[in-house]
Amino acid sequence: MSTLWWLSLLWGCGSPCPEGADLVYKGNESGRVRACVQEDGTLDGSWQEQRLDGSVSLSGAYAAGKPTGTWTRTHASGETASEETFVDGLSDGPVKRWSADGVLLLDGTYARGKADGRWRFWRKDGSKAREVVYRDGQPTDEVVLWSATGVEVESCLPVSGAEPRVHCTLHHPDGSLSAEGDRLNGVNDGPWTYRFPSGVKSLEETWSGGRRVGPT
Repeated sequence: MSTLWWLSLLWGCGSPCPEGADLVYKGNESGRVRACVQEDGTLDGSWQEQRLDGSVSLSGAYAAGKPTGTWTRTHASGETASEETFVDGLSDGPVKRWSADGVLLLDGTYARGKADGRWRFWRKDGSKAREVVYRDGQPTDEVVLWSATGVEVESCLPVSGAEPRVHCTLHHPDGSLSAEGDRLNGVNDGPWTYRFPSGVKSLEETWSGGRRVGPT
């Protein structure tokens, strides 16, 4: 926004700002921001972005110039668009996102600014799309995928005692088993078996580090 900050007339009238900070506004043709600002310009206290009609599009808080606590983004419809938690300026804790119709689209967790743990994703119609496990901000091989019709098309789960190795099962559109085997570090590793929708085996092969090394 290009307009300069100006002081709010709400001074002394229940200001949401901490001691030493002033409640100020700035705006342009698309909306305005209401924030708490210390004398040196540091953001400290509540932050709110508003549309021209006065509805709130984003709200949260700063502490010593860094985002803190829960930040909420809102659709123009009034439905919550997202909620995200910050600690010391970094995403840290749960994060959720919704469609304008109120359908949950994402449910995950951050740890010190990096995706961590199981993240779940849904389509706008509310059907499951995928689940992915993250570690240190990176997706692992542990994943479950669903088709738009609700069929679990792929599921890769940890092999106990052999992490990060996962055992994967893949399915045909009708839900019947199409293939199964292990993956390690993102590539096929070990024996894999493939089947026709009838359940009859169609192929058996062995992989090593993502390279096909022959039949079993």
